Amino acid sequence: MTGSFPKIIEEDIDTHIEELKQYIKDENFKCPENDTTDTFNTDAGAVKAILAPIVADYYNLGDIEKGYTFVELIYKCPDKDKFIRTLQNDYKLK
Repeated sequence: MTGSFPKIIEEDIDTHIEELKQYIKDENFKCPENDTTDTFNTDAGAVKAILAPIVADYYNLGDIEKGYTFVELIYKCPDKDKFIRTLQNDYKLK
C-alpha cells in the first residue's frame, strides 16, 4: 500500500537527508567508542534515528539495498553493523 505513493516516499527521504546535513557537516560529531556504547541522546543516535526511516522508505519503494548502501556511505561509526542488523532483524527491513 505505501509503495503506491512513491512521490510522497521520495519527498520523505529528501526531508530526512536535509535533516542529516547538520550532523554530516558538524566537526564535533562523535561516534561511540565501540559497538556496545549506548548512543541514546547522542549525535550518533540522532543520525541513526534519521537513517532508520530512510531505510524504511527505501524498503517501501522496493529498493532496500539502496537504503543500506546509503547507511554504509553516511554512518561511519563502529556500531554500524550492529545498527544494520537491528534494522534487518528487529524492524524486519530485509
